Amino acid sequence: GLCAEFDKRWQDQVERYECEWKKVVDTPALRKQFRQFVNVDDKKHGDLPWEMVRKQKKIALDDLPSVIGPAKISKDKADTTWRWLDVGAAEDFPKNGGGAVKVS
Repeated sequence: GLCAEFDKRWQDQVERYECEWKKVVDTPALRKQFRQFVNVDDKKHGDLPWEMVRKQKKIALDDLPSVIGPAKISKDKADTTWRWLDVGAAEDFPKNGGGAVKVS
């Protein structure tokens, strides 16, 4: 009766279970969404300054203004001191989002 139904439902759950993170690790297209830099596979962690915040280590960041919204300047309005770099294809960046790029 009831126990048999519970056992069947439980077994169905066990058979359908999929670890989301294992899928990310095993799937290159999904793993790409979790790269540190959009344009290279490098990782940067050793030379960044760290600080303690609420008893947790975090990377110390400059207090920069928000960059949310449309671009304030485009290539046609930039002066000669600006240097433009190709950092990847548009499809490498999440839609309505952003990503860190590494520039040498």
